[in-house]
Amino acid sequence: RRLRPVRALGVGTGQVESLTGFVHRLAHHHAMRPLEFVRTMAEAFGIESKAVRYGLQGQASYSVNGTNQLAEEVARVLDIAAREPGHRRLAFLGCRDLFGRYARTLLAHRLAWCPQCCEEDGAEPYHRLLWAVRAVQVCPKHKVDLSDVCPRCGSPQNLLRRHPVWYHCSTCGVNLLALDG
Repeated sequence: RRLRPVRALGVGTGQVESLTGFVHRLAHHHAMRPLEFVRTMAEAFGIESKAVRYGLQGQASYSVNGTNQLAEEVARVLDIAAREPGHRRLAFLGCRDLFGRYARTLLAHRLAWCPQCCEEDGAEPYHRLLWAVRAVQVCPKHKVDLSDVCPRCGSPQNLLRRHPVWYHCSTCGVNLLALDG
């Protein structure tokens, strides 16, 4: 009942992986869907959580990167399942006092990404926490607009989706990075 070793990327930098992105990568490495993965891990390790059971639906999934109970509990599930603490660093949990009750308004409600950063990542592109901030609409590294809709079908993308790979369109299934740019 131990997770395959998958490390969060960019920890300790401004390019730290988002909690939602890390959940997607873990789920993909374990051949599961992201929501199923978190719920399965919670059940397997005896973690009772209404937030995890009911809060990972559609538009509400953006708060996994935030400062609320859902973010806290998803990070806790990963800490226990991986037997390694520190997954709270992949969300804005350390900024709870700074953001207060306004954290919800600071977070983007849908997926955004920098095609150039993802290209530089190579075989396993990862979703940065910085891209989950609503006000960040341009990549600070590449100075290009972040993408936030599928280039093929135009659908906006939720942060936690059914597909285990975060960079596949939740509507048409196309690789968002292959068509971007």
